Amino acid sequence: MTSLAKDVIKKSISDFFSAKFLTLSVAPIMIVFAIIFGVYFMSDFDLFSLGIIDNSSSWFGWILSIPAISWLVNAFLQILIWGLLIVVSVVLSIIVVGFFTPKIVKEVQKRHYQDVRISKEFTLSKGFFHYVKIFFIFFTLLAFTLPLAVIPGVNLAILYVPFYYLFHNFLVLDVGSSIVSPKEFKQIVKNNKALFRSTTFTLYLISLIPLSGILLQVFYVIVISHEFFMKKRELNR
Repeated sequence: MTSLAKDVIKKSISDFFSAKFLTLSVAPIMIVFAIIFGVYFMSDFDLFSLGIIDNSSSWFGWILSIPAISWLVNAFLQILIWGLLIVVSVVLSIIVVGFFTPKIVKEVQKRHYQDVRISKEFTLSKGFFHYVKIFFIFFTLLAFTLPLAVIPGVNLAILYVPFYYLFHNFLVLDVGSSIVSPKEFKQIVKNNKALFRSTTFTLYLISLIPLSGILLQVFYVIVISHEFFMKKRELNR
């Protein structure tokens, strides 16, 4: 682990467990939990109750009418759905916490980077194309990988690819656009691809632990904020 990474982790942990940031974490967590529980209470199903399989119209339906096989298939689908729910909750949390990113960024600056000016050039209109591009590529990747979700053993693993793409790009753009100008953003991201990818990949793996993807989103924003502020400070020297 590099000295930069150690410094970022130390500062981020200290910031996250302060009263200010713990308070900022409450609203995003409550919003995401409300959505997740809403989905949970509507997710009680089986293949026959949804009409996906008609047990009287096909040999496949007849096979699935056998209690043991029906139970195994439904158990597999429940595992797949809950796995997807964890990943979707991570992405949903990132999007929700995005509305609080400017406040988080300003607090990080106030604590550690008062010598670094926050740019106001990256407006919503300038960032709109970037967000559209990210979501377009995400849905394209999802369309290609979704058919593979029916293959046992690779279903969740293959679906992690498009969701990591969305997690990485949305988080970097959301935080970066709140700190630097479009020109600085392009330069910083280009010169530090390995740094941001290694950071977001580590954070993404942590997010796959149940609940951590919801509870730690503010922490993720803090970590990326530190990296952008440090790189902006180096750029301005």
